[in-house]
Amino acid sequence: MHPVTLSFLWHFHQPIYRDVRTRRMLMPWARLHGIKDYTGMALLLDEFPEIRCTANFSPGLLLQLEAYAAGETDSSLELLRDPGDLSEDERARVLSTFFFAHPENMIGTSPRYRELLRRKEARERFASQDVVDLQVLANLAWFHPLAVARDAELQDLRAKGRGYGAADRERVVAKQRELLREVLPRWRRLQPRVEISVSPFAHPIVPLLCDFRSSGFPRLPEPVPGLRDDAEVHVRRAAEWGERVFGARPAGMWPSEGSVSEEACALYAKHGFRWVATDEQILDASLGRPVSKHELYRPWKLGDLTILFRDLEISNLH
Repeated sequence: MHPVTLSFLWHFHQPIYRDVRTRRMLMPWARLHGIKDYTGMALLLDEFPEIRCTANFSPGLLLQLEAYAAGETDSSLELLRDPGDLSEDERARVLSTFFFAHPENMIGTSPRYRELLRRKEARERFASQDVVDLQVLANLAWFHPLAVARDAELQDLRAKGRGYGAADRERVVAKQRELLREVLPRWRRLQPRVEISVSPFAHPIVPLLCDFRSSGFPRLPEPVPGLRDDAEVHVRRAAEWGERVFGARPAGMWPSEGSVSEEACALYAKHGFRWVATDEQILDASLGRPVSKHELYRPWKLGDLTILFRDLEISNLH
């Protein structure tokens, strides 16, 4: 059997949840995935220094991680108050949204969290202590196991299991802040064995901004003036954010949804990107036929830009 060189590209992306009018984060997912997936993957790479890979960040995610590190709040963090200070609507939001977690891997690891879920499903009344326990356990559940294994305070909070108080709730939030401040420095330290690539700033479909006709669909509206200028802004800002946050201008890009066109690729190359990654179905469509694995596994050139096509079957394995 011949050896295989396999390149891993991990794509880290969250939409921008901030309300542009109020500057308030409307959803907690950048924060929660920050203490779980983005922390956990970096800790795993610390444990296996021989691994080389690429980590792709959307600048919109970088923006939100920096905001949390600077003390930003969100609609869910604002619910971490004493039950007596919550309105009826806020209390209902706690009971409806604080169970947004995997039922086995997250809720199922805590007997008290499982009990609260059962009681919520049975429409039982929650006393104030039940609400406080839910506030703490719902946030504890998102910490990556490797982060918990390295932190005695988090282990103590997990071991307590129930009967939490306001001080415990504050400790959980403080621990989240602590990890969120470390996410991006942690990834910076992993360079150069981990290459950092980026996506267009707010994750737009760049080929459509350049020209609606690139989709290949019939009966599309006429191009809107100025959208190509918007496309350039998103690509340029992606390069600038990558350089500012990680200390070096990124050479690679995972375009939003893997979207490419000749005009979009020219734009990527114009702003210093040397390679982009996309999907094997794009290569099939470009050549007008299914490609062989030999064709799929080699780099392709479009001008000065190298294009890499992922193996769809391997990418979709769980």
